[in-house]
Amino acid sequence: MVSALVALAAWPLSYLAFRLRGGYFAVGTWVIAEVVRLIGVSSPKAVSTPLPNALSSELRSLRRLPRGVT
Repeated sequence: MVSALVALAAWPLSYLAFRLRGGYFAVGTWVIAEVVRLIGVSSPKAVSTPLPNALSSELRSLRRLPRGVT
């Protein structure tokens, strides 16, 4: 179900992106990706899936770093 919705959203976006040429294509696809990312971040249901165990353990270990260590 979700893949069908993504495909329906990707079709008009790809039509718009593939009409652009050169640098406009690069900037246009960057803008499209950022807009999709912002929509995903602002929608709590879109990011409500739990993190995989490997990723969550990596994030926990990053929180234990002392301040000033980058």
